[in-house]
Amino acid sequence: MNKIKRMIYKGLLRSKEAVNGFVCDEKGASELVVIVGLIVVTLALVVVFRGQLTNIINSVGAKVTNWINAN
Repeated sequence: MNKIKRMIYKGLLRSKEAVNGFVCDEKGASELVVIVGLIVVTLALVVVFRGQLTNIINSVGAKVTNWINAN
């Protein structure tokens, strides 16, 4: 009977350690908030600077096209 009690106790300790590790070390939610924040900021910058970004992309595209045609 003592052997069974020890096995149960060890199992409970392992379960407790696993739950504590999951609760204390979990950082997924905070990282998700940061990622969503970065996406929102990026979209806001694109909306604000839409005209300038369009000009930059067109300019780079023209230069790449000229470079390809030159070779």
